[in-house]
Amino acid sequence: IGREGPLVQTATVFASIFGRRAKFSTLRLRLFIACAASGAMSAVFHTPLAGGLFVSEIVVGTMSIDILAPLLVSSCSSYLTLTVIESSEPLYEMSRAYLSSGLSTACFAVLLGVVSSLLAKAWLVWLSKSRSLLNRNKNLLPLRLAIAGLAVGLITIWYPEIAGNGSHIIRGVVSLNFSLEFVSWLFVLKVLSVGLFFAMGAVGGVLTPSLTIGGVSGFIFAHVLIACGVPLS
Repeated sequence: IGREGPLVQTATVFASIFGRRAKFSTLRLRLFIACAASGAMSAVFHTPLAGGLFVSEIVVGTMSIDILAPLLVSSCSSYLTLTVIESSEPLYEMSRAYLSSGLSTACFAVLLGVVSSLLAKAWLVWLSKSRSLLNRNKNLLPLRLAIAGLAVGLITIWYPEIAGNGSHIIRGVVSLNFSLEFVSWLFVLKVLSVGLFFAMGAVGGVLTPSLTIGGVSGFIFAHVLIACGVPLS
């Protein structure tokens, strides 16, 4: 599972402690915590604008300028701080050759968007159902995590690529380093392993694994079109 969950939670906890001791009002404290989440997202994914937009839409639930402006300031300042501390290169680099596409590719990209939305809905249902089924007894958390760790550990003996949040899988897919058969197996095993860890009560985010599964889905979709004789240009 992804690292963004614990990092965002940690940043917001520190923001909450600071805001409470500074005796912020409830509304200002909520905005302060949202700014911390925005900065954490920006630092994790190197996305100064998307971090603020993500928190504004998903966490706060509004896109008004009085909310969005401080979120973007926090997100961008976090990104600038990151550039001083370490490299701020994009997490997923793509060759410019991929950016040139014809009308047919654009039309199939629209179709892929529809397919991706359906897969995303199925992915959320899978995570919800698996957690409600396997995470009923809170007293057995250590045992559940041990079972999940053993199961995924056995899988990684043959497919070590599924370990981690999946960013290396996306890089491999973008660089065309994996075959269709291998990527298909990674897709199935990544869905099972993330669902298992999430269901067993492990702490972490599912945003990066969701990006991985989406990227792999696009890779498989393109190969299916090629196998059907559809020129992607």
